[in-house]
Amino acid sequence: MRHSSEERLRNVLEQYRSLYLELCVYAGDLLNDIDEGTSIVLDKFDKYCKKGLFREPEDAIRRKLYIAVKRGCIDHFRKLKRRKDGFARLAENMEADQEAVSPEAAMDEAEYFTELNLLVAELEPKFRTVIVGYYMEELPVKDLATQLRISESSVYNHLARGVEMLREKIQQRIPETINMFEEFFGS
Repeated sequence: MRHSSEERLRNVLEQYRSLYLELCVYAGDLLNDIDEGTSIVLDKFDKYCKKGLFREPEDAIRRKLYIAVKRGCIDHFRKLKRRKDGFARLAENMEADQEAVSPEAAMDEAEYFTELNLLVAELEPKFRTVIVGYYMEELPVKDLATQLRISESSVYNHLARGVEMLREKIQQRIPETINMFEEFFGS
């Protein structure tokens, strides 16, 4: 009888309950946020369950999960830093302009991102998936490669080609927003 992935995960969590709790405390201490730590641990258990890691010896499982959870916490801090840096750049830009964003400008930006989302939706699935994963969900290239079962270089190639296709669409449909595009995609 085949078990669903949720059922397998539930069974693994039950079997390795003490390790799961230990890792949740470990990640919670590293992040100073038990909820985020628990989320990372659950994600790692799920990924490792899908990979069949839990067939290995218990000491190997423990070692690999500790490393994976630590890396997950580091990735979390990197995401926070990118967001913080993005907010800092936004604040600097607003100070440089020395004027508050008008409701009209805010609406223009909202309309731009709505249009950008529509353009992203028009991309071929392989390009759309990496663009959304990398730029919008802030997933590391390594994670995207694993999820999509392609090499990291393929992810980079899909990103480059997807961004180029978006740039062409932006220049055709809404050329006045190309500066916003370049700023968002770092081109």
